[in-house]
Amino acid sequence: MFTKPSERTLRISAASFLALLMVSAAYLLSGPNFLTSRSVSAETTDALLKAYASKDTDGDGLPDWEEALYGTDPNKAISNSFGIPDGQAAQEGKLTPNALATQLPSADQGTTTLTDADFGGTPAPAAGSITEQFSREFFQQFVAASNGQPMDAATQTALVQKLMSEFTQKSAAALSSQYTLVSIHTDPSVSVSAYAAQVEGVILANDVPSDANQPLDIMQSLMEKNDESARAKLKTLGDSYGSISQALLSVHVPPSLATQHLALIQGFDELHKATAMTAAYEKDPLGVMGAISMFQPSSQKIVGAFKSIATAILATGEPAAGAPGSMIVSIARSTETQ
Repeated sequence: MFTKPSERTLRISAASFLALLMVSAAYLLSGPNFLTSRSVSAETTDALLKAYASKDTDGDGLPDWEEALYGTDPNKAISNSFGIPDGQAAQEGKLTPNALATQLPSADQGTTTLTDADFGGTPAPAAGSITEQFSREFFQQFVAASNGQPMDAATQTALVQKLMSEFTQKSAAALSSQYTLVSIHTDPSVSVSAYAAQVEGVILANDVPSDANQPLDIMQSLMEKNDESARAKLKTLGDSYGSISQALLSVHVPPSLATQHLALIQGFDELHKATAMTAAYEKDPLGVMGAISMFQPSSQKIVGAFKSIATAILATGEPAAGAPGSMIVSIARSTETQ
């Protein structure tokens, strides 16, 4: 049975998620909304993560994201061939990994061919999704570990816990930005002030509405209340991250700030991917767990880059209010008070 993440895992994920939300809510959003969002508490963030991990739309005792592994229907309490709630079937070790039309041993008679139809007609995870990749690995190791015999629930739980650790690393790697220093346009003739003006222009040009700059509230409304307007807002926020990342690729950068500029591009690119995945969490439910693990390192990249760039700006003096560099300095300073 695919068990929920441990309390320790949830606490770690909550800490990572909190770091992102504090960054994105407090100072990553552009223009007038840059500093208007409120910070979030660890308790509220932890509650959101737990709510997602335990979200059970049909009330059958098997969380929605776990149902993807077994091919059961998250909207139908009894979607297995045993005639009992899906959660009960999982607890009794009766469910097998999503079939993929493969020969599996039957608990009561020889070997039988199982297909998606045997699991309530629920289609397999989306092709190429992180959930599909994990499901295939789960299935392969399930078959190897069972050695042709039905696997008891305890053994199955241990297998899933082992794979979860490996999965987290793989999913994070899949979401990591592929941009490198060769992606940066360095130009020795560009001053730090001129560079700062370009970066601030990119941020200002990709502002989001004031009702779309509270990531935690938006995610909570989407995941807990199925609020489609929240999904639209989250997509808007993700698109903003992506637009910033793409626009930063065209900025001409002083060679001394190339590494910092790359960190900005990578950070916004990763936030874009992670936010987009969260907005479509039903399509890749396990991928969302990996996306959450990316928030903290990605936000750290952006915060560190802004601080280093601000230091370079201040090396020539305090910029006047509204002058090139003043926004970046304000962003960097605001991180010290969070």
